Amino acid sequence: MNKSDVNSLILEHVDKIEDDNKRQFINEILTFERSKMDRERPHFKDEYDDLIEEYMDTDE
Repeated sequence: MNKSDVNSLILEHVDKIEDDNKRQFINEILTFERSKMDRERPHFKDEYDDLIEEYMDTDE
């Protein structure tokens, strides 16, 4: 996965958003934030990691 790529599991859920403006807005935020995640101590990194674990570990 490219460092700027957003996890495909996340994108699958975002793609289900019907409102084009909301979907594009979220995609842009995710892409921007993903590009910052590999920095040493990026802002909010721990919070994002916690959210990913919380939501990706649950069954649908």
